[in-house]
Amino acid sequence: MLQFRRNSYAFMNTGTAAVPVWSLIAEGFTDFTTEMNPNENERHYIHEKTARTITSGYNKTISFEMDMYDDDVCCKRVAKVFDEEQTGSESQVEILTVKYFQKGDTVGTYFAKKQTFTISPNQEASGDGSETYILSGSFNAMGDPIVGSWDAEPEALGDGEFTPRPAAAPPSQEPGQGT
Repeated sequence: MLQFRRNSYAFMNTGTAAVPVWSLIAEGFTDFTTEMNPNENERHYIHEKTARTITSGYNKTISFEMDMYDDDVCCKRVAKVFDEEQTGSESQVEILTVKYFQKGDTVGTYFAKKQTFTISPNQEASGDGSETYILSGSFNAMGDPIVGSWDAEPEALGDGEFTPRPAAAPPSQEPGQGT
């Protein structure tokens, strides 16, 4: 079945790491485009006609453009980075992406991915005086995402809980195998 962008929600942690508050990234945001930017290694072996390309990592960014709503907690968090010219850990946020069209790890949950990003400001308040106050920039990934499940329906708008997927156990090694 064909899926639409509106079936994939993004939430920003506007609480703390210990007590997250997942606020829907929606009002004001007119662009929220994920670019994976894969890092690739290409090798061409002498016995093959075609080179091999292997994805070795990602340089993930989410470009954004938003109309400034001063009563929206996500807009205010992004604007604070612009206003105070924050850097380093001050400019970092957690973003949780939930795909409501993809089942999670347990019954009644949905696929979710949590990742830390740094807010990278680009442009502020372009246009003439009659234009909407617009901020644009990107969220740049900081480290690997944490894959897991989200336990709330779309109507709950952030009143759910993210559960990380358990780490895969390393393969057992029988005596006499490997070195």
